[in-house]
Amino acid sequence: MTISPKIWDDIYLHGNFMLYPSEFFVRLMRSTETQSGIKGITLDHGCGSGNNAECLFRAGHAIACSEVSQTALDVTRDRLVKAGATNPSCHLVDPSQPLEPQLPKYDNVVSWLALCYAPAADMAAAISQLIKGMSPSGFIWFATPTKNDLLYRISMPGDGPSRTLGAAAGAQEGAVMTIFDDHSDVEAMFAGTEVLDSGTYGMMFSGVQHEYMIIHARKPD
Repeated sequence: MTISPKIWDDIYLHGNFMLYPSEFFVRLMRSTETQSGIKGITLDHGCGSGNNAECLFRAGHAIACSEVSQTALDVTRDRLVKAGATNPSCHLVDPSQPLEPQLPKYDNVVSWLALCYAPAADMAAAISQLIKGMSPSGFIWFATPTKNDLLYRISMPGDGPSRTLGAAAGAQEGAVMTIFDDHSDVEAMFAGTEVLDSGTYGMMFSGVQHEYMIIHARKPD
């Protein structure tokens, strides 16, 4: 898997910290709570600074976190402890090794703007392994940039849908991404689940356009 942990270690070492969870993830979490309930442990894969993990924890859900960056995990662990968690379940992933054996037990998955930082084949393999580890009736919430997003405009094309971020990406320069033209290509990666809903949401802020594809899926009983 072509991911550079050093890029992310440097980013989080220099204080990258998302203060708030993704608004759209909160909407999905709350609607799932109301309609079906969220049972068991939710894995935040590619947890970053732990903003969505903290949201889940404060909402009363059992969580585990995984990341390729040790500094990101350190930030997340400290954040969760300050929120009241005891001995948070945080797991460092080696992107050069198969994902599944490195993960803790979990029932549901959130992966928010994380799996896109890899070539397409690796992204697909990671999604497949994450789904395999879910419990029957577990949920997965997933977000990835679309070609209308800033990250597409500041990256250079590679093989197929893979791209490399340029100098305009700042500390993320050199990171490999996958951004698909066709949303159906993303949905096809979720074999073994029932896609309950998918779509896009975007925003224009300070003259910059952001747009993400969201998938809400459930593993059949």
